[in-house]
Amino acid sequence: MNRRRQAGLSLVELMIAITIGMVLAIVAANAYMSASTAQSAQTDITRIQESARFTFDLFAREARLAGYRNNAVAGAQWLTFDTSAASTSYVSGSNDAVTVDLGGGIIPTVLNTSDTVTFRYYGHDNPDTVTPPGTADGSVVDCQGNSVRRDDMLTETLYVAADATNNNEPTLFCGSVLVPFTGATTRVQVPLIPGVESLQLLYGEDTDGDGVINRYVPIQSVSDLGAIKAIWVSVVIRAPGSSAPAAQSLVFNHFGVTYAPGATAPGGDAGSVFTGPNDARPRRVLSTVVALRNNL
Repeated sequence: MNRRRQAGLSLVELMIAITIGMVLAIVAANAYMSASTAQSAQTDITRIQESARFTFDLFAREARLAGYRNNAVAGAQWLTFDTSAASTSYVSGSNDAVTVDLGGGIIPTVLNTSDTVTFRYYGHDNPDTVTPPGTADGSVVDCQGNSVRRDDMLTETLYVAADATNNNEPTLFCGSVLVPFTGATTRVQVPLIPGVESLQLLYGEDTDGDGVINRYVPIQSVSDLGAIKAIWVSVVIRAPGSSAPAAQSLVFNHFGVTYAPGATAPGGDAGSVFTGPNDARPRRVLSTVVALRNNL
């Protein structure tokens, strides 16, 4: 018998095998970590995009309803577009807010000198299809999805605040106030879209009455609330995860260098330039313009 063929591995052969195994393990671990990091980053970006889409859909819905009344019913309650009084106008707001007063002693704190906006409109019912008459038919709903009746006025304020039920995550809230034609006023605060960290608004005003927007300005610079035709909405949204390559503090210029040259906020609108916290959470600034359809 050949004793040489029955001999075990030499120490050198064993060390080579271990080294090759370690190299393969390191390569596999790096590949897994890279794939996991890429997946986390993609998930964070997707969440930001989803939050932005929900935010803009919400603003579009509210802007579309602002000033609405059921014109098919004689004598239906309605809001005027010609008043300059913020408390009764179809749209109003505040710039670089610290708090927002929803009435009834409800005064949430607004984060990051964000703006707030309030939309007012009435509900709807079709007396030909709804029994009994005056019952909401579901075509106009509040932030919670509750139907609003024809002569009940809904006031909904959108603002950014910390959500105490979600680790104080910056969140887009809806403060909903329902003033019924008969009965008691109800008020609720509804956290809607987590991750909205900064909200800024400019209002498109038709200053000469020709139906064309002449300028976009903060709410305090609007000369006639009844001349607002559209709202430029800009948000900074942060992801739930920490997939950024490194902790960093980025500056976000909501309305670009024309409005804020050199990323320096103009006087009276400090919130238009937002500096994010020094962390590893991805952020994006996104914007859209929503039309106030009932005033076009």
